[in-house]
Amino acid sequence: MKTNKLMKIGGIALVLGVIAAVLIGVDYTDIMSFLGIGSGLTMAVAGSGTVDKSDTLTTDDIEVASSELLTMSIRENIVKMRPSQTPVDTILRQMGTNVPIKSWESKYYAVDHRGFVDAVATATGSSGTSAAEGATFALYVDNIHYWNVDDTGVIVDVTGYAGTGDFVFHVSAVTAATQLLTCVAVNGLGTNGADNPNITIDDVVIRMGNSKKEEDAQTGRYAVLPQPVTNYCQRFMAQVEETVFATDHLKEVKWDIEDYRLQALYDFRLAQELTILFGAKGRKLIGSDYYHHMNGITKLVTGTTTYTDGTMVTDDLYTWAKDIFSGNSGSQMRYVFGGGDFIAQMSALEPVQKQMNASNTETVYGVTFSKVVTNFGTLYVMHHDLLNSIGWDKKALVLDMAFIEKHTWMPLKTTKLDLIKTGTRNANAYVIDETYTVATRYPATHKIIQPA
Repeated sequence: MKTNKLMKIGGIALVLGVIAAVLIGVDYTDIMSFLGIGSGLTMAVAGSGTVDKSDTLTTDDIEVASSELLTMSIRENIVKMRPSQTPVDTILRQMGTNVPIKSWESKYYAVDHRGFVDAVATATGSSGTSAAEGATFALYVDNIHYWNVDDTGVIVDVTGYAGTGDFVFHVSAVTAATQLLTCVAVNGLGTNGADNPNITIDDVVIRMGNSKKEEDAQTGRYAVLPQPVTNYCQRFMAQVEETVFATDHLKEVKWDIEDYRLQALYDFRLAQELTILFGAKGRKLIGSDYYHHMNGITKLVTGTTTYTDGTMVTDDLYTWAKDIFSGNSGSQMRYVFGGGDFIAQMSALEPVQKQMNASNTETVYGVTFSKVVTNFGTLYVMHHDLLNSIGWDKKALVLDMAFIEKHTWMPLKTTKLDLIKTGTRNANAYVIDETYTVATRYPATHKIIQPA
């Protein structure tokens, strides 16, 4: 019994001695080694396996505790800092498609699959009533890459066509450079049924199946490839002093950079968001060096749909939904980033009021959207405050995030600058560095809503 009591007292004394040694700055692992005690007790006492030995936690101590802390944590947690202020950048970092590249210029195909719903680009007049069998007519379309030789198409309810109202044609040649389809009427007008009706601009043209002759043993592959699009990468940098990092690490061991005092990082995010949206592509020689600038998404999205400012009505909502979801192969959910005045007017619409409530919202990576469900698809709507500052308070940007890509050359990283050793100033600094560009695949899936 006495032996057990002595062992208990000795154990308590040992633990107290180790704690005291740590507090006065002695490395407890040396004591453990001297006493012949293994790492099991070390882990029981230390937990994390690392103990800070100084009165003030410095960046060097942080790096010793976890060598990957500064770089990895910023990369993983940067989107936690006010995500709703930079929603496009936030979503791109976490749910968007990230494509690694190895040059300043990224080349991609804006459309890499064929659509079915096209439109007439230039009006074509009626050929009359006496065209010979097999006669051709010219049909200029918006999306020449949809079409191939021997495809058939239909124009519904064309003006001046007697019969069913659905005019069908056969494509005999495709000229990509001029957006021209050379066509033969299948159920045409006139004596020989070979005359085309009057076709007006913006008439909807639907691509149907192809039609091959009897002796054909094979068919041409999809030969009308879309033209490549290029965008420049842009290099973004920010610098944060050591004291900011160390202080924040002392408060939050997991390294949460959401602290609003980190203005350098906050500015880093805001500036990138504006560039992602409104940047302009350019490679500029300044002095003896070239600087690269990316095209923003609003420069890459060409489709628009409109409303009458000040008198937005419910019908506008359904018109947008039809324009956004119809005639393309996009997702059944689109993200709507609206300016303040646009959101205010949209929120006053009766169907939106009924759906915009606490139970009809969804948070995507820290960004809260209101869901507006239509028969065409679901709109995820949010107020994007930065749009107001750049004059887009009455506009909205509609994106199908499945077709927005981030092409990254240099992933987000941090580099330590030892300003003390270089004699610059009595501080260490960390440079945050990132080089990338954005790409909009299949432009028809994105839209800009603006006043008529």
